[in-house]
Order: sequence, then C-alpha cells, then structure tokens
Amino acid sequence: LFRSHFDLFELKYKSNNNIKYTYNLDKYSSLNITKFYDVNELNEDDIANLNGEYANIKYTLKTISNNIQTFNLELHHNNKNTISNVINSGVNINGSINFNVKGIVPKDMVDSELDQNNRIITFNDNKCTIEPILLIDENDVVANHSALIGKFNDEELFYLKSRGIDEKSATTLLVKGFLLSDLKDERLDKIIEKYWG
Repeated sequence: LFRSHFDLFELKYKSNNNIKYTYNLDKYSSLNITKFYDVNELNEDDIANLNGEYANIKYTLKTISNNIQTFNLELHHNNKNTISNVINSGVNINGSINFNVKGIVPKDMVDSELDQNNRIITFNDNKCTIEPILLIDENDVVANHSALIGKFNDEELFYLKSRGIDEKSATTLLVKGFLLSDLKDERLDKIIEKYWG
C-alpha cells in the first residue's frame, strides 16, 4: 500500500519556451502524471527523484507538434524497490519532436524497475529523435525501453478504408487511438478533430 498517492493531469494549450518541473517522491509514495499538450514551440525539463524505498512514478505524455518540441526527462532511482514507467506519445504535424529520457540507478539500489515506451507518429519528413538512456550501476534491476518513429502503417489505413471509411476519417480514428487509448476527456477529442476532423 502507498502512504501517499497523487494523480496529476495537465492540459496545455499555450506554448511556453522553457519549463522545468521537479518531482520528489518519498517512501511509499506514488505519483501518476498525465500530460496532454497541443502547443507549438516548447522545451521542457522534468526531473523525478525517487528518494524513498517503494516510490513509484507513472509518467504519460501525449503531444501534438506544429513546431519544435523537446522533452528532457530524468528519473533518478535513489532508493531500493523503486519503479518508473514512462509512456511518451507524439504526433508531429508540421514541426519536430524530441524525446530524451534518462533512467538512472546507482549501485545498491536493488529491485528497481524502469520501463520506457517512446513513440512518435510523423506527418512530415522533418527530423524527430528519441534518446532512451539507461544508466544502471546495479545488476539486480529490471529495465526495458522501446522507441519508434514513423508513419501510420499503410495496412491499417487500407483496412479502415476497405470498411467504407474515407482516408481523412481513417486518419482521425488512428490518431485518436494513438493519443487517447487510455484517456477519456471530450476536450481531447475536440483538439484532435481540430486537425483531423
């Protein structure tokens, strides 16, 4: 059981050039962060310090980009039995997206778990980057990362169009599935429909 649990949902419409967040988690604390961004230019730094034993963070970012967005996330496992789970999902319309995710586990921080899942769907040929970095100085750790940059699969679009769905509606369905699979909020539907509706 967690002694303290906090859910944070951030919906950002306006661009801020430089943002920095720091999260400090003590023993038995749990933090669930969900962010949905519809902004242009952005440079954001997030640092999570898992200072107490059994501290747990889930960080989920969903973003739509029309300019250059850079997200730098550092997760410091400063105690044993800590867990970090990162899910970054970006849709790049006219700009570029850069995800830099670093998980750090010092020596003797045993039984820690790190999971990084970073995906960018792009609608242009601008360069997007994902840098999943795991700096681990302990053997008794579970660590995974995945990174994908690309377009929607032609087979997915073909399948939907073969069911009588036009290409624009098919694209809207795929974007909603990609960004909203675990989010229920009418405001988010309206944001996506602004671009693909």
